[in-house]
Amino acid sequence: MFCEEYKQVLGYPIYILIYMCVCVIDVGGRSTYEVEENIYRRFYIIITNIYIHTHTYITYNKIYRYIHTYTHTNMSALAKRESKDKAENLMNSMDFRTIEQMDPSVSDGFAVIYDREVPFELRLQESNDGPQEVGTLEAIKVKILILGEDGNPNSLRIELSSENDLFFHYMHLIDESGFRMVQEGQKLMVDFTDYSNVLIRMLNSCIKEPHSHLAVFVMQRDGQARLDFIQNMQYKFVDLLSCNFHRSPDELVRQQITYRYNSLKSRLALMQARLQDVNALVKIKNPSLLKQLTTSPPRLGNGSRR
Repeated sequence: MFCEEYKQVLGYPIYILIYMCVCVIDVGGRSTYEVEENIYRRFYIIITNIYIHTHTYITYNKIYRYIHTYTHTNMSALAKRESKDKAENLMNSMDFRTIEQMDPSVSDGFAVIYDREVPFELRLQESNDGPQEVGTLEAIKVKILILGEDGNPNSLRIELSSENDLFFHYMHLIDESGFRMVQEGQKLMVDFTDYSNVLIRMLNSCIKEPHSHLAVFVMQRDGQARLDFIQNMQYKFVDLLSCNFHRSPDELVRQQITYRYNSLKSRLALMQARLQDVNALVKIKNPSLLKQLTTSPPRLGNGSRR
């Protein structure tokens, strides 16, 4: 804004007139040069009238310094606001909820409450009484879903899948009546309402403390399986909880594979579109940086240090 010397020389009414002249100029979508040219033209008319009526001459250098400072300050603030708005729009547009709603796991009314990769020891067993083969450690994606309210679910389902084997898919489905049998057989001291929380705590313990908390998944040839949560007490292994699983039907496996393929394809398309938006934004703000990013080969972080 004008400094006090302009108010004293010009008088308050003329100062207000010039201030209003600057404020009504639309800077949206214009370059700094166009805004300055418009302000120069208006100031020339006003300064001429000021000299005719008050015989007060304002030097061109003072006016130039004020116009240059004013326009560049406002254009810089406008550019910062536009950059911030575009960045927020880019972050908000990275919304994959539409893709997640296509998941066949939630098509029957179930809601996902847990979705993480957990280290499992996979073992094969010919029969219930047969010996178990040597297990292999693998990251298994565990998804826990409930039907009904969070605090009072009607049913609970656990789905297991693997990125290494698209056809690996097992399910554990249980309701309150089925949980009573498990509760009596394994002497559990929790109710069905707390069953999901117990499972989540055990799975997270297998992630955070893999040496003391183990998740062993034993599969049989007939499609039946069992997930055992075991705690290593250093002097013995203690069985904490066991969950019975069965292999998912072929139709459900095909639906899951189709969903995972389409999900990855859609996410890739969204990321490519966002990358184009970012490139356009960088091209406007810093073309040399975009050229450097597009021409320089990516550097891998496996170089040796001396």
